[in-house]
Amino acid sequence: MNPSTISKFVDIFRNILQNKTSQEYDSSVVFEFQPKGKLSTNSVLDHAMTYYLDISCDRSSIVAYKGRLSDINNTKSVDISQDVSISRKSSQSQSTTVTPKRKKESTGSTNGKENSLDLDGSPLKLQAYVDLSSFDSPSSVSSPKYINQVCKKERRDFGISNQKARCLLSMFSTYFTNNHTNNGNENIDLIPDFWVLCDGSDIKSTIIRGVQPVHVDGKTGLRISSVTQSDKDIDLKREIVFDSSSVLSDTSCYARYNVTDSVSDEMVGYQGSLAVDMEWARSTLLLQKPPSHAAAFIKASVTAGDMRSPAYSFYEELTLLKSFVSSVTTGDINWIGEVSDVPLIESVKKLIEQLQQGDRVVQEENEDDSVDVISSLENLVFREHKDLDFTDHLWKVLISCSSFSDLESSLKYIFNCLSSGSVQPMVHNNNHTTMAQLVRDSYVGRMMVPPLKGITPIILLAEMGVEKLKRDYINTFLSSDMTTLSHLTNMVSMSKSLEENLEKLEKLQNVLEMVSMLKLFLSLPHSSLGSAARQMLKHYEMSAIDQKHVFEFGVPTSSVQSVMDRCSPCEWKARFDHTIGSVTESTIYCLTSTEPFRHVKRGDEADISQTDTMLETESQFLLKKQDFVTLF
Repeated sequence: MNPSTISKFVDIFRNILQNKTSQEYDSSVVFEFQPKGKLSTNSVLDHAMTYYLDISCDRSSIVAYKGRLSDINNTKSVDISQDVSISRKSSQSQSTTVTPKRKKESTGSTNGKENSLDLDGSPLKLQAYVDLSSFDSPSSVSSPKYINQVCKKERRDFGISNQKARCLLSMFSTYFTNNHTNNGNENIDLIPDFWVLCDGSDIKSTIIRGVQPVHVDGKTGLRISSVTQSDKDIDLKREIVFDSSSVLSDTSCYARYNVTDSVSDEMVGYQGSLAVDMEWARSTLLLQKPPSHAAAFIKASVTAGDMRSPAYSFYEELTLLKSFVSSVTTGDINWIGEVSDVPLIESVKKLIEQLQQGDRVVQEENEDDSVDVISSLENLVFREHKDLDFTDHLWKVLISCSSFSDLESSLKYIFNCLSSGSVQPMVHNNNHTTMAQLVRDSYVGRMMVPPLKGITPIILLAEMGVEKLKRDYINTFLSSDMTTLSHLTNMVSMSKSLEENLEKLEKLQNVLEMVSMLKLFLSLPHSSLGSAARQMLKHYEMSAIDQKHVFEFGVPTSSVQSVMDRCSPCEWKARFDHTIGSVTESTIYCLTSTEPFRHVKRGDEADISQTDTMLETESQFLLKKQDFVTLF
């Protein structure tokens, strides 16, 4: 190899490390520097390196690919956050989350030379393949599909030829060897990993090559990696048998099933994400079906507000309550209540008249015994609690108010009735709302009517909403036998802060939404649903709501057998380990229905404008990753 070429490479490499910045190697290749703890600025590169190769942020890296330095600076950053769509068809359908129309009313101010040197050999004949644990999908259930959608307009041809990639890696090996000879193991942690994105034009369709410094039994070495990708002539109907050396190795297998691959048309676009992961040992065939003893896990995220959810009625009330609580701090009242032909004050008067005949009269009028409460979970019917007290009834009437004046006049009428003793409604002993205390005071003639100024009416209304929904959630969880009261204690222990109480109710709503989704799509047994509910409640005791958080629930394999029977896995992986001394040889195969790396232009892609059509076509991509460890 030309000494001047090596010298140029070393100088550029040292300059990059010294200045912690990216630099052009020549007129067609860029070395992009990724500092420790930071991801790449290129979204496609970020996807390839972090999602599938599991490049740790604990070490800095330099990534080489075809382009100019300006390509890094001009690359549009893409949000690769989790897609909450549960179905690939959801992009073709409208969301079923409904936001009620609002009317605002303010009570105040608003706030180098190519070389064919082959690096695949190992002087010590120790072949160790990297742990491709990243193929075990990340927290995002549908992240790859989402990235395909948002990155489809980015350029795809920035891979370097395999010959030039080998040359670059050879020069890195020379640089590392010289550094080790001069400094021993002292500076090994300062030398970054070096990755080269390839164009896949060689006979093996190599798409990535890399070199990483390693320590093995006190010895220094290099882990030389290669990743191949095939998307042509993959006959999934033909059994692909692994070789005997692989079969004799320690094996770990993984398969992921997108539950919504078989979703019915009426459930397309359901809010949330849901997948079943299977893990087991031993496999002789590619795409071998998980055995009965495989470990099953559900990976799911939840988003409240789908009209098809059995918990939607609770969500509607919660949305109204959220609007009122928000107005307490902002001064902007969002009147969501629908305009009725019957004036609000007339509805209030009717309620008082019924209460004058006894609380039971109102209770009987609102009861619906068409559904057995005990079987509510089995039938996925969630209803409000039956023992409604005065503040519960009043909340149900007043949430339809459409103006501040309507609310104020209705409260004045209620206070007059309470003060005069014309009505003495029932309130629960543990109802600590201001209205409940006023009712109790009226029993003994000590009621002090509060001034209905500013946001006081809204606070009174919001307190009643919090109390009513709290009892609804408690009743739902206990009557369906999902949890015991001890599991709910943290969530139903209300404070004086309306915002904190609202957050707790939103957490309870999310738990119901998750249970509903698991029952609707997987028909899990009652024990598994209860376990999932309790796990989420425990999580929410210490954590705030995060729509991107993916919950993992262990379930009996038999309970998800139907998913494996009707669906093909969207990801299937097998890892074969064989240890010699302290070095582990591994071979990893991964078959995925999502295009893993977008820096390689596919052979069937005439131009980038055809990407939309490609995304609708069912494709399979077979990946193989190998590492060779060379020790000095």
